Amino acid sequence: MMIDKDEAATRLGVSRNFIDTLIKRGELKAVKLGTRTVRIPEDEIQRLSKGE
Repeated sequence: MMIDKDEAATRLGVSRNFIDTLIKRGELKAVKLGTRTVRIPEDEIQRLSKGE
C-alpha cells in the first residue's frame, strides 16, 4: 500500500517538510506518480519507525 506525504508525516510524528528532506537525502524511498504526486510505500514508514 502507498500513502501520501501528509499521512507519512502523521504516522512518523514529523512535519511534511521533514518528509521532503528525507526523500531528497535518499533516506526515504518514494514513488513519483506525476509532476506533483508522490507516494511512499507503507513498508518504508514501518522501516523508519523501527529505526532501521
